[in-house]
Amino acid sequence: MSLAAAAPNHCLTRHPNEEERLMSVTSTHSPVAHTDGSAQRWGEPLTETAEVIGAPPIYGPPISFLLGPWLLLVLLLIPPFALLFTVVLVLAVAAGLLAALTALLASPYLLVRRHRAHRALQAKPQASPRPVRGSTDPSPLPI
Repeated sequence: MSLAAAAPNHCLTRHPNEEERLMSVTSTHSPVAHTDGSAQRWGEPLTETAEVIGAPPIYGPPISFLLGPWLLLVLLLIPPFALLFTVVLVLAVAAGLLAALTALLASPYLLVRRHRAHRALQAKPQASPRPVRGSTDPSPLPI
């Protein structure tokens, strides 16, 4: 019989102490130390992540601006999302081209209408040769 088969499982696994765990190269982050000695709750990582994402950009752009394009590229690898994204993009481009074409075709008519309205406001009133009936003002020119 081998030594591994004879010994119980709990004897073969050794739990590292705090110093060994902090010095491990496989650990990607330092453990969170709680002051009250309680375990970390379920919502705390989400709260910490939201604080990091929403932090003001003092030393650079927020992480969401850096990871957003990568998320879009990963989502485009999924065929249904890629198809839906393509359809939405084509419709947005078509709507933009339609708006530009409408503005291009409507602009001469709008310019002519504005020019005519401007000229009508600036037209000088001509003096009438005789006074208007019922007028008490002796001057024939309107003020």
